[in-house]
Amino acid sequence: MKLIPREKITLETGLSKKEVHQILYENIVSKKTLINKIKGNINDNCFEGFIKDDRFEIQRVVFRKSFVPLLNGHIKSVDNETKVIVEFKIRNFTLVFVIVAFSFILFVFIMGIIGVIKQNVNPILLVFPGILVCFIFILMNITFNGEKEKAIQYLKKTLRANYI
Repeated sequence: MKLIPREKITLETGLSKKEVHQILYENIVSKKTLINKIKGNINDNCFEGFIKDDRFEIQRVVFRKSFVPLLNGHIKSVDNETKVIVEFKIRNFTLVFVIVAFSFILFVFIMGIIGVIKQNVNPILLVFPGILVCFIFILMNITFNGEKEKAIQYLKKTLRANYI
C-alpha cells in the first residue's frame, strides 16, 4: 500500500492505433450524458472523460467517486503493435481532501497530547486519531486498487491487450 496511490502500466495490443482510438472513443461518454446512466442507458463498464489525438483522460463511471482513479494515458505505435500507456492517480480534489483531513487529525492528536500533559486527560484518547488515519488510508487504498483492477481488466478485454 502506498501513502498516495499512483501507478503506471503499459498495455500491448495487436490492433492498429486507429482501431484502439476508435474502441476507446466508443467506450467513453462525456460527463453531460451521464444523466443516461441514471436512466439505465449506459453500460456499467464504460468510462467518462475525453480522448483527444493520442491522449485520453478517463475514469470509470461510478457514483461514489472519492477514491476512483483517474486514468491519464496515451496511445503509441511501435512496429506492428500499439502500446497504451496508462497512469492511474487520485483526483486532485480527493488528494486535497485527504491532506486537509490528515492535517485536522494531526491537530486533534497534538491537542490531545497537550491535554494529557497539562490537564491529565486519559491517554487512551490519543488512540482515536490513529485509528481514523488508518481507516482513511486503508479505505483509500482498497477502493483505488479495486477500481484500478476493474479498469485494467476492462481495458484488456476491450482492446484485446496484454498487460506488461
